Amino acid sequence: MLKIIFISVVALACLVAGLLYFFIYRHVGYKIIDSKVVYVSWNEGNGFQELPMKADSASFSKIDDKYGKDKSSVFFVGRLIEGADPLTFERISVDKSQVEDVYGKDKNHVFKFSEILPGVNPATFVPKNENLD
Repeated sequence: MLKIIFISVVALACLVAGLLYFFIYRHVGYKIIDSKVVYVSWNEGNGFQELPMKADSASFSKIDDKYGKDKSSVFFVGRLIEGADPLTFERISVDKSQVEDVYGKDKNHVFKFSEILPGVNPATFVPKNENLD
Protein backbone atom coordinates (compact mmCIF):
# COMPACT_ATOMS: atom_id res chain seq x y z
CA MET A 1 0.00 0.00 0.00
CA LEU A 2 2.83 2.43 0.86
CA LYS A 3 4.46 1.68 -2.48
CA ILE A 4 1.24 2.63 -4.34
CA ILE A 5 0.95 5.88 -2.35
CA PHE A 6 4.59 6.74 -3.03
CA ILE A 7 4.22 6.09 -6.77
CA SER A 8 1.03 8.18 -6.82
CA VAL A 9 2.75 11.12 -5.09
CA VAL A 10 5.70 10.98 -7.49
CA ALA A 11 3.36 10.80 -10.50
CA LEU A 12 1.36 13.78 -9.17
CA ALA A 13 4.57 15.79 -8.66
CA CYS A 14 5.64 15.06 -12.24
CA LEU A 15 2.22 16.11 -13.51
CA VAL A 16 2.33 19.39 -11.57
CA ALA A 17 5.84 20.14 -12.87
CA GLY A 18 4.71 19.50 -16.43
CA LEU A 19 1.65 21.70 -16.01
CA LEU A 20 3.76 24.52 -14.53
CA TYR A 21 6.05 24.39 -17.55
CA PHE A 22 3.16 24.23 -20.02
CA PHE A 23 1.08 27.04 -18.52
CA ILE A 24 3.73 29.33 -17.04
CA TYR A 25 7.41 28.90 -17.82
CA ARG A 26 7.09 28.51 -21.58
CA HIS A 27 5.54 31.99 -21.67
CA VAL A 28 8.40 33.63 -19.72
CA GLY A 29 11.22 35.35 -21.58
CA TYR A 30 11.70 37.75 -24.47
CA LYS A 31 8.76 38.40 -26.80
CA ILE A 32 8.05 40.81 -29.61
CA ILE A 33 4.51 42.14 -29.23
CA ASP A 34 3.17 44.74 -31.67
CA SER A 35 6.71 45.41 -32.96
CA LYS A 36 7.94 46.13 -29.41
CA VAL A 37 10.35 43.98 -27.41
CA VAL A 38 9.15 43.01 -23.93
CA TYR A 39 10.45 40.68 -21.26
CA VAL A 40 7.68 38.56 -19.74
CA SER A 41 8.16 37.37 -16.16
CA TRP A 42 5.91 35.54 -13.73
CA ASN A 43 5.64 35.26 -9.96
CA GLU A 44 3.01 34.02 -7.55
CA GLY A 45 2.10 37.47 -6.23
CA ASN A 46 1.65 39.37 -9.50
CA GLY A 47 1.21 36.71 -12.16
CA PHE A 48 2.56 37.58 -15.60
CA GLN A 49 4.30 40.94 -15.97
CA GLU A 50 5.45 42.53 -19.24
CA LEU A 51 8.54 44.73 -18.94
CA PRO A 52 8.72 47.04 -21.98
CA MET A 53 12.27 47.44 -23.26
CA LYS A 54 14.04 50.14 -25.24
CA ALA A 55 15.25 47.65 -27.81
CA ASP A 56 15.18 47.64 -31.59
CA SER A 57 12.73 44.89 -32.53
CA ALA A 58 14.12 44.58 -36.07
CA SER A 59 17.61 43.65 -34.83
CA PHE A 60 16.69 42.00 -31.50
CA SER A 61 17.79 38.42 -30.90
CA LYS A 62 17.25 36.19 -27.91
CA ILE A 63 20.51 34.66 -26.67
CA ASP A 64 18.72 32.51 -24.09
CA ASP A 65 15.85 32.96 -21.60
CA LYS A 66 17.86 35.52 -19.62
CA TYR A 67 20.06 37.32 -22.15
CA GLY A 68 19.07 39.16 -25.32
CA LYS A 69 20.59 41.84 -27.54
CA ASP A 70 19.89 44.23 -30.38
CA LYS A 71 22.22 46.23 -32.64
CA SER A 72 23.27 48.61 -29.87
CA SER A 73 22.53 47.03 -26.45
CA VAL A 74 22.61 43.84 -24.38
CA PHE A 75 19.90 42.93 -21.86
CA PHE A 76 19.57 40.63 -18.85
CA VAL A 77 15.97 39.66 -17.98
CA GLY A 78 14.79 42.71 -19.86
CA ARG A 79 17.10 45.24 -18.27
CA LEU A 80 19.94 47.03 -20.04
CA ILE A 81 23.46 45.85 -19.23
CA GLU A 82 25.59 48.97 -19.00
CA GLY A 83 28.94 48.68 -20.79
CA ALA A 84 28.18 45.48 -22.71
CA ASP A 85 29.21 45.27 -26.37
CA PRO A 86 26.41 43.65 -28.41
CA LEU A 87 28.75 42.71 -31.27
CA THR A 88 30.95 40.47 -29.10
CA PHE A 89 28.62 39.55 -26.21
CA GLU A 90 27.94 35.88 -25.59
CA ARG A 91 26.56 33.79 -22.77
CA ILE A 92 29.15 31.63 -21.06
CA SER A 93 27.98 28.02 -21.15
CA VAL A 94 28.48 26.20 -17.90
CA ASP A 95 27.57 22.93 -16.24
CA LYS A 96 24.27 23.98 -14.62
CA SER A 97 24.60 21.30 -11.96
CA GLN A 98 27.79 23.00 -10.74
CA VAL A 99 27.31 26.74 -11.42
CA GLU A 100 24.33 29.03 -11.83
CA ASP A 101 24.01 29.84 -15.53
CA VAL A 102 24.08 33.64 -15.33
CA TYR A 103 27.44 34.56 -16.85
CA GLY A 104 28.13 36.44 -20.06
CA LYS A 105 31.15 38.11 -21.61
CA ASP A 106 32.17 40.48 -24.35
CA LYS A 107 35.59 41.54 -25.64
CA ASN A 108 36.17 43.76 -22.58
CA HIS A 109 34.23 42.38 -19.60
CA VAL A 110 32.78 39.37 -17.82
CA PHE A 111 29.25 39.79 -16.42
CA LYS A 112 27.44 37.96 -13.64
CA PHE A 113 23.75 38.66 -14.11
CA SER A 114 24.06 42.25 -15.41
CA GLU A 115 27.02 43.35 -13.31
CA ILE A 116 30.59 43.68 -14.57
CA LEU A 117 33.04 41.51 -12.64
CA PRO A 118 35.91 43.97 -12.16
CA GLY A 119 39.43 42.84 -13.02
CA VAL A 120 38.29 39.58 -14.64
CA ASN A 121 39.79 38.70 -18.02
CA PRO A 122 37.10 37.54 -20.47
CA ALA A 123 39.64 35.50 -22.44
CA THR A 124 40.55 33.29 -19.46
CA PHE A 125 37.48 33.37 -17.19
CA VAL A 126 36.04 30.01 -16.10
CA PRO A 127 33.02 30.05 -13.75
CA LYS A 128 33.43 28.12 -10.50
CA ASN A 129 30.89 26.76 -8.08
CA GLU A 130 30.92 29.44 -5.38
CA ASN A 131 29.41 27.04 -2.85
CA LEU A 132 32.44 24.74 -3.07
CA ASP A 133 35.22 27.38 -3.04
